[in-house]
Amino acid sequence: LGDRHFEVIHTPGHSPGGIALWEAATGILFSGDILYDGPLVEDTYHADAADYRRSMER
Repeated sequence: LGDRHFEVIHTPGHSPGGIALWEAATGILFSGDILYDGPLVEDTYHADAADYRRSMER
């Protein structure tokens, strides 16, 4: 995006293909669905509590 650079971080847990975007120059994290206003781990077929925990630890 222009002169901006983002690191793509795989963040499974809410869904297997979840990602976050980290911009080191500004310290901004675009978290995607790993952080949101709702239950932390949904009881759905694609949610995985262990993956969610590992993603949050990173």
